[in-house]
Amino acid sequence: MKHCSTPAERRQWVTPLLVDTRPHGLVSQISRERQVSRKTLYQWKAAAEQAIDQALGAPKEEALHCTPVERAVLTLFVEGHSSYRGIKSCIWEMLGARITLAEVTSIINTAGERAKRLLAQQTPPQACCLALDEQYSHEPGQAYLNVVDAQTSVVWATTSPMAVTAANWDLVLSALAERGVQWHTAVSDGGTAIEAALAAVDATDRHQRDVWHVERQGGRVLQAVRRHLRSLGKQLPVVQRQAERLRRGQKPRGRNPKTDVQAHLAQMRAVDDLAEGLAYLLAQLHLLLQVVVLSESGDPVILNSQEREGELIALLQLLADLAQKAPVPLVKELTNLHTHLQNALPHLLLFARNLDTVQTHVQQTLDEQALSLLAWAWHHQAILGPDLTQLSQDLPVAWRACADQLFAAWQAAVRASSPVENWHSILRPHLAVHRGLSANMLALLAIRHNYRPAPRGIHAGLSPLQRSGMEQEETDWLAVLGYHPVSA
Repeated sequence: MKHCSTPAERRQWVTPLLVDTRPHGLVSQISRERQVSRKTLYQWKAAAEQAIDQALGAPKEEALHCTPVERAVLTLFVEGHSSYRGIKSCIWEMLGARITLAEVTSIINTAGERAKRLLAQQTPPQACCLALDEQYSHEPGQAYLNVVDAQTSVVWATTSPMAVTAANWDLVLSALAERGVQWHTAVSDGGTAIEAALAAVDATDRHQRDVWHVERQGGRVLQAVRRHLRSLGKQLPVVQRQAERLRRGQKPRGRNPKTDVQAHLAQMRAVDDLAEGLAYLLAQLHLLLQVVVLSESGDPVILNSQEREGELIALLQLLADLAQKAPVPLVKELTNLHTHLQNALPHLLLFARNLDTVQTHVQQTLDEQALSLLAWAWHHQAILGPDLTQLSQDLPVAWRACADQLFAAWQAAVRASSPVENWHSILRPHLAVHRGLSANMLALLAIRHNYRPAPRGIHAGLSPLQRSGMEQEETDWLAVLGYHPVSA
């Protein structure tokens, strides 16, 4: 705020600005007349207000600038998705406290530093399953790299925007290992950088592909086939009119007119058959990627991972046959889908291979019929009741130990990276408001997510940390960071 004016001149210029009822445009007028920038005038005004507050004490204002204001700022940021300017306005409206943008920034950064230190201390008590994914930022090629527990939804790591490369993912995984985070499985949507990073740490055989991303890719191709069929249906009246003109001896209109109605109908039937065949294959794919799959021929028995893989290989062959018979506009779509499934196949059934051991043990302990009956009960939980403990109590006493072990394994099977996608949905509103999130902001959001008990559902009343087996006495994430509520 260096300026050639004297203190007396500055006092004379700033004094009118301290009046709440000053005329509109006074700042601009003084700026033009005294050759002082508006920013400098506002800085002088803030310094004058601070000096007056210090001289007169302002006890109410100082009291409001303690923990209540800090809690309010952090709550508005995390829960209200508010911008810094919005936080400033809300604090004035709700608490009657005047705070500057610099103070808002300072409060969030201070809390963010505490959150980063706390996040770095959190480690699972046992090996877990990690869900890995990137959330792209507004900068081209830059993304937030996120690691979430696939079973308990605990956020173990979230980074500021960086290039999506295998080297950066390797750094994230190495930092988790140094922190003591042990994992037995990593599930992702199959991104190239993630696959390369897992290969670098010799974890390719522990990589599970997200089955929903694979099925969604198939759904997109099916939609493309159906759109093509609808397009042919809209063209049919035009072809019929062209054929009628040709029958009357008139010249068809257009550059490449279609005049053969029967050929067009045959093309529509071929595309309709293609859509029906693809829909059937995708339904079989969905069935084969379920946690428990029963054979459809003869007495129902559970398919192991080798049998599922054989079925998927046969499905890929049928898909290749469909691609060869497809119309030219759809060949590329079906070929790409076949390549996508073929590349994903080695990592699609990791969850099934992990289940083979416990299913074989139960089959040897009881018998194959008992195992099939337990699988049937698992498929009919909606009728028998979702409480697996109660379901186990309704079984014969000799079955209960095996049933509990089997149900627990089936329930813990991880096929998708949905928890990290849920974490992205939490970040998305904040990205829309702030356009970018710093490491401090991300740490605050992660701590709030990890400590917040679920309000409803099967995990109601339990936070992600509690579900992971970690001890957690405090559920108020602000109190955990040192911002305890003021007692009444």
